[in-house]
Amino acid sequence: MTNGARVLVYNDTPSEADILATKLLQRGYESIACKRGEDALDLVITARPDVIILGEGAQSNSSLNLTRALKNRRETAQVPLILIANENYGPAHADGLKAGADACLPHSYHDLQLFSRLDSLARINTMQAELHHRAQTCAKYGSHEIGTLKLPEKIDNAQFLLVGPTANDEAMLEETLADYGTIVRAHTVGNAYTYLEKRRYDAILVNVASGEEESYLQFCRHIRRDSKLFNTPLVCFAEPDCFPDPGAPYLAGATDVLYRPTAPDELKGRLGILIKQQYYRVALQTLYGKPHDVATSDALTGLYHHGFLMEHLTQLVADAHTRHKNLTLATFSVENLPEINKLHGYAMGDKVLQQIGILINALVRGEDLSARLSGSHFALLMPETPPEAGTAVAQRISSVINYTELSSHAGGHLTGEPIRPHVATGIAGLEFGWDAETLIEQAMTNSV
Repeated sequence: MTNGARVLVYNDTPSEADILATKLLQRGYESIACKRGEDALDLVITARPDVIILGEGAQSNSSLNLTRALKNRRETAQVPLILIANENYGPAHADGLKAGADACLPHSYHDLQLFSRLDSLARINTMQAELHHRAQTCAKYGSHEIGTLKLPEKIDNAQFLLVGPTANDEAMLEETLADYGTIVRAHTVGNAYTYLEKRRYDAILVNVASGEEESYLQFCRHIRRDSKLFNTPLVCFAEPDCFPDPGAPYLAGATDVLYRPTAPDELKGRLGILIKQQYYRVALQTLYGKPHDVATSDALTGLYHHGFLMEHLTQLVADAHTRHKNLTLATFSVENLPEINKLHGYAMGDKVLQQIGILINALVRGEDLSARLSGSHFALLMPETPPEAGTAVAQRISSVINYTELSSHAGGHLTGEPIRPHVATGIAGLEFGWDAETLIEQAMTNSV
């Protein structure tokens, strides 16, 4: 089985390093063990990890010093680094951020908290790699549409929606994020829905009121069920003992939870990563949401056509085998298309396929590729994504499609009741020895 992002792990307490390495492997990451801190500088260069995680022992500053060394060295400064402090919050936490750590977690972190940060940092690398691969595939068709994409170089004029009652640290929050953009206030969840209907925000920030945790968790769930807000970063601010189950907000759809008192450096660093990731996603989706070059697009749906899919998938399969990376493929099949054709006509059936294609393209992550596989079948390529995570992505997309009533207007006239498609979902993760055709066959037969 292939692996996800490569993560270098060092902790001056070996037993804790072993525990973390096991968690990473279970999550689908490839763990690179570093036994001695003095070896880390060279190992980062030779092993080329996607992310570094350093753990600090209770009586040591070795990982903090190593963070400084890595961030001060030109060859290693750009590798994302997570530092696990030797205390829950306090000076060690702040020192880690000042040393250059991209994220700093308390010693008693929740696993979902760690993987939220790790996934964000690794995902940016994946987007960059997929952009390179897709440019190569487009070039084979004589298309240079990727060359028109301008990725943002810095965070500028970001728009945040702050939901919930006024908190004591609100002035700090506004001052800290002033360099990034502006904050719009929604004092109630009801007002938040109104604001979200009117415009797009780069991130949603939620002040969780004590005693009203469930209502805010329900708000998070609602956001994740909305196709337009599906991928928007959602960060909760809460008191340390606010949630009896620390994993609850993550399971409800929160991207991350920052506990008070929140350090300005931590706030800015964490939101900076999420906004950069969102900028990449929006830029990629904007490009892929436009009509593709006629040489690469399916005439009916506007998605990439079957030939492009196979050419690109073959390239990704070869790369995944070479680099020992995950590659997951999902398929979406419109099972009731014959019934739609019979009741509403083939023109309406084609329009349903068009609308489903638009929905899929709007819901995918920036690094994923959606294409028309054949007839009533669509495919979604998810590079560097383990099957378990890919299943969650595919199920969320199919859930939105299956609960969406598609328009049955034709020529400006209503031909009947809104049409609700029934989409069956298949999934498969690349295994050793498989080629592109085998991966598709496995996905088509492995329903979820």
